Amino acid sequence: MNCKDNNTNFLIQMRCDIEREIMTLTNILNKKNDQLKFLTKIVKQNCNHEWIVDNIDIYPEFAEDLQIKYCKHCLLNDNT
Repeated sequence: MNCKDNNTNFLIQMRCDIEREIMTLTNILNKKNDQLKFLTKIVKQNCNHEWIVDNIDIYPEFAEDLQIKYCKHCLLNDNT
């Protein structure tokens, strides 16, 4: 076996490892996303919301801002 074969085998193994890792991380991310959706639903239903209206400067140089509304306790916004 020559050096080129060793390098190719190493790259193939690396590619397989990365592919497997991406699949694992994708599964973890999907599970965490489901958990977040569930927790958000529970918090949304059970929090005694106290809504705050605020403005965020998007482009201060153009005096352009965006109005947001969020709960002082749970930090959810009114679109959540």
